[in-house]
Amino acid sequence: MKKLTALLLVVFVCLTLVACGSKKDDTTTPDASNKVKEYVNENGEAFLEGFEQGFESSGLTCTSSIKAEGNGIVITVCINELVDVTDDVKAQLQSTYDADTSAYESVLAQLQGELPELETMTYRICEKDGDILATIKVGK
Repeated sequence: MKKLTALLLVVFVCLTLVACGSKKDDTTTPDASNKVKEYVNENGEAFLEGFEQGFESSGLTCTSSIKAEGNGIVITVCINELVDVTDDVKAQLQSTYDADTSAYESVLAQLQGELPELETMTYRICEKDGDILATIKVGK
């Protein structure tokens, strides 16, 4: 339980730090989804480095990805130390994410300051094998 709480704290802090440190995208294209895709292509690697460094500092390792989906971004973090998580722990993890919705909305708002075309942010946490444990989506 303590590891799960520490993990959630690390994820939230990383997400907040990465959102604050992103570079502004000054390119202009007529299509909003193209702007989101360009932003992810230009900033995605740096965005994910913040997550991975946060996990490493807590003694965990992860594989992460970010992709553009329409006018939204999807961040997936697979934590290598998580294997065969029980349904009870999954439910507790999802409940914790649901309770922190306002924090994720705040991060989305910060990103929208740089990229007004961004409408949604989906964050998924999964086991080492890719099984999704929890998902939170904020925005339209």
